[in-house]
Amino acid sequence: MKITNFEEFKFQCELAFLEDSLIEKEINEMKFVNLIKPRLNQSSNYLFPSIKLQRIAKNFEPINNIGFINLYSYYKEIPVEYCLHLLFNPAKSKLEEFEKILVDFKKLTTFVECTKLDENVFVISLMMFEEYRNIFYPFINSEYSKMGVTYGNTFPYETVNDQKIYSKQYHVINHTEYFQTKKETELGLKPNYLKDVELDQLIDLKKEILNYKFIKQ
Repeated sequence: MKITNFEEFKFQCELAFLEDSLIEKEINEMKFVNLIKPRLNQSSNYLFPSIKLQRIAKNFEPINNIGFINLYSYYKEIPVEYCLHLLFNPAKSKLEEFEKILVDFKKLTTFVECTKLDENVFVISLMMFEEYRNIFYPFINSEYSKMGVTYGNTFPYETVNDQKIYSKQYHVINHTEYFQTKKETELGLKPNYLKDVELDQLIDLKKEILNYKFIKQ
């Protein structure tokens, strides 16, 4: 089912965790926890340019140092369209550092809220920049090539021996011939087999939704 608006998106997100919502809620006391950091989800891989995190840090190192877990496309406690949610689990020794960076986040015009889930687990919610909101539903529908050349060009590249080395996201969004051929070779497919096929995996909504109970398991 193709998702075209926020009500459909919200419904699909709630449906993804329907069993959890039917279970009686536990009474949780705040405590210090140590979450297992999963692999970056697709929201983290593709949506960071839309919130212009470079306003806070030039690269991922500062936020990784304060326990960044993942970026999420939906959080039912803040059901706002085009709002993304960064989950942090700073160590006790990093809480003061987290508080300092939180001050910078709160100064952003796109800041929505900081939600405390446990003694050292926080969600920072930010709005996507308006000029990038058109990429949200193509992303949710796994239509990476419809996210547009302009957005694809926001992903940084490295220069090695005077050659530009572009990111996977750049190649996927721009559906480059180089990356298409590379994937066809890796998968043993005929040339141009992937010409009209997206070059990255389908979005699994369960991995893109901030469901703290599921993440803690």
